Amino acid sequence: MNCAICNVEMKEYDRHNPVPLFLGERQRVCRECNRFVTASRIHLIDVDPLDKVILAGMFAEILKTAFALKKADEQHAKMLQEEEE
Repeated sequence: MNCAICNVEMKEYDRHNPVPLFLGERQRVCRECNRFVTASRIHLIDVDPLDKVILAGMFAEILKTAFALKKADEQHAKMLQEEEE
């Protein structure tokens, strides 16, 4: 199973509940991304339930995009390094 945020493959014992960022029962996050989930819980604790769903979804999409951009940057840097060799 891969992390719902950073897409890293996780060990079975290292999967965490992604609520409120993801509401699906099948989704889990890795230990690293669980920090974002915990921070989201803290910041969303007093938010109206409907607003919480909207904001949490937006947070999750921002994080997923950021990790995808990081991976693309790493791949691009690797490609440039291979071209120089």
